[in-house]
Amino acid sequence: MSMGDRVMTGLGKAVRDGVRTAWDKEYERGYNEAANLCVGVLTGASEGLLAKMTSGGELSAQEQILYARLTELKAEMEELLYASCEPPSSGGTSHDRGASTPVIR
Repeated sequence: MSMGDRVMTGLGKAVRDGVRTAWDKEYERGYNEAANLCVGVLTGASEGLLAKMTSGGELSAQEQILYARLTELKAEMEELLYASCEPPSSGGTSHDRGASTPVIR
């Protein structure tokens, strides 16, 4: 392989790696935003019930069931979001565990 071919091959690899890194960062950013929105919806719904409890109010039987279910759903969603986060260029599926970790607030 000539020097020119080696330079072009190296340059091509560097460009591909740079694009892949940029794509992975954007994918991770979007994934984190979506994960935070999903978890935020459940958190917001349960916070109203929690505020009622902490201010001395009693929850009705239906509200207690709802609060328990929202808490379970939030924990399940966070677990699944952490487990499925992997950038597309890693070659894995969305259900594989990846090195990337969502930032769930």
